[in-house]
Amino acid sequence: ANPARDVKFLRPKRKGGFPPWTAEDIEKFEKRHPRGSKARLALDLLISTGVRRSDVIRLGRQLIDNQGRLTFVTHKG
Repeated sequence: ANPARDVKFLRPKRKGGFPPWTAEDIEKFEKRHPRGSKARLALDLLISTGVRRSDVIRLGRQLIDNQGRLTFVTHKG
């Protein structure tokens, strides 16, 4: 028996996903979250690496090689 069989599909209110951030959005975020905060680190990593959120959360010091470069393999699950 499948209890989810009779559940109606929920249609999203927003079409096309979330809107991309503008330069003004990023500037506003940077003013609110100073360098050194976790939120700012997350933004800087997302912007500077250009990888998926699922890959950014795995980044860390363990991925820095002997020459100071960040080296990792992206993952798509």
